Amino acid sequence: MNGSQMLDAIFAKLSSEEQKLQTKNGLWFTAYVKKGKLYINGASECYPVCDIKRPRPIPEKEFMEVFSCYDHWANGKTGIRQIIRQKSMNAAYIFAIIDFAK
Repeated sequence: MNGSQMLDAIFAKLSSEEQKLQTKNGLWFTAYVKKGKLYINGASECYPVCDIKRPRPIPEKEFMEVFSCYDHWANGKTGIRQIIRQKSMNAAYIFAIIDFAK
């Protein structure tokens, strides 16, 4: 599946309602689609909650850059975390959303 197909799958799964998801480190957040855009936010009723205080949009370009590293990250490639951090501060959330949509 390429990045565009994955983004379509994510939009399809999140189109009806907000989802509570967890990062690999166990932090809870919400993901949802509004007016054709992907957003993340803190899941205040869950613990431990991430530190996102207000809705944060995930631009398509950022998603695609992070998605391009997903397989390396999922397979535990050495040094990939540093590369991902340079691309996006939202990478952990994007990876959790990708895992949800698979």
